[in-house]
Amino acid sequence: MGTVADRQARTTLKRRFCLGLVLTLLPLLVAVAIGFWAIQGMTGAVDRLVAEAVDEIAPVEALWRQVHDLSDAIRVAGGEAPMPLAESVLADIDRSFDQLAGVAFIGAGEREALSGAREIWSGLRGELHQSPPGNGRLYKADLLLKLEQVEVRLDRIHHLALAEMNLLHAQVVDHRRTTGIFLGAVVLMALALSLVTGMHLSKSVLAPLQSLRRGVLQLGEGDLSARVAEVGQDELADLARTFNQMAVRLEESHRELAELSASDYLTGLNNVREFYRLFHEETRRSDRYGHVFTLLLLDVDLFKEINDTFGHQTGDYVLQEAARRLKSLVRVNDHVARIGGDEFSILLPETGHEEAMDLAERIRADFHERAIPLPQHPDDALRMTVSIGMATYPVDAEDAGRLFARADAALYLAKDGGRNRLEVAAKETRRGGRNEEGGSLPLSDRGGR
Repeated sequence: MGTVADRQARTTLKRRFCLGLVLTLLPLLVAVAIGFWAIQGMTGAVDRLVAEAVDEIAPVEALWRQVHDLSDAIRVAGGEAPMPLAESVLADIDRSFDQLAGVAFIGAGEREALSGAREIWSGLRGELHQSPPGNGRLYKADLLLKLEQVEVRLDRIHHLALAEMNLLHAQVVDHRRTTGIFLGAVVLMALALSLVTGMHLSKSVLAPLQSLRRGVLQLGEGDLSARVAEVGQDELADLARTFNQMAVRLEESHRELAELSASDYLTGLNNVREFYRLFHEETRRSDRYGHVFTLLLLDVDLFKEINDTFGHQTGDYVLQEAARRLKSLVRVNDHVARIGGDEFSILLPETGHEEAMDLAERIRADFHERAIPLPQHPDDALRMTVSIGMATYPVDAEDAGRLFARADAALYLAKDGGRNRLEVAAKETRRGGRNEEGGSLPLSDRGGR
């Protein structure tokens, strides 16, 4: 069950959602009222529609006016022959005819009348470029007659269009009442659909939001494994997927940071902090279940002389090579750490005295027998040795602090005893490793001389 704050947050979210739903439906209700009121003014709307349709035949009226003006110009012109006429006037009439050719008339009568007017004008256009015959008065009368025929046909287009639009107006008015009934039915259906949609919206939106909120709270409390359900393909599902991707990246980054904080920067082994954590954890396991474990402390012999002779870069390489060998020699469940400059530790869980001695001796022998080739000194190879101190819990110590002190004392004993040795922190007996080389820097060339 959620806390009081969680329940209050959910209640607030539901209130906001319900308010948003009401605000969504309110415009629909207003639209219904306006729609019924608007039906009463449908006749006026139809009149405006007819007026707009009349505007579409404005080019017919403009052309009729141009032809009429041309007739007046010829009629009032002095003399018997009104020549020559301005070419610009004739070109304007040609363009008006071309514009009318692209108008989509409702009936076939308008198109037929336009074709007849265009045909008469084409013949008349050619005559206007010719010189008048001998009887100029008859020529002028013939021109006026043909222009009148063009005007009559253009006027017919105008009247036919008006008649068809008046018919359309009557049909629209007849369907006004039917449209009102249909609109009412549509509005009722829209209201019902809005209610159903609102219920579905409440279920499909609030549930993903609550899931996302819980995931955010878990992530904020430090639970990086928090994930939310990815349902559907909408924006909320995209948001859930983005949240999950973010949580995965945070978890991976946290894991990487944890690994980096527990690793030695040079060798990649556990660092001293991680060593002490594992050391005390192993001590608690031993106390709880009665298991034994062994601690090995290793030190690279004469490491200072290696640094002084070959430089710190080669010294770092030697430490890296030592770490690589140690990881290859121990078992999978053993823990290797670098706890100092050239000092390493190995925790051997559930490992007794004799088994640990055998492993430690193999480690010492491997370092002694295999030389390390130096990349920056190809003519030389370094025969590195290690000294090892060993203590077993709880055989050699009663608590973790004393165990480490005994293993450390055994390590110093191995160093003082000539290096390249294994010393065991036993109370009565100590086993000394063979000291085949010690006291000076152990070097050999690549050929192993």
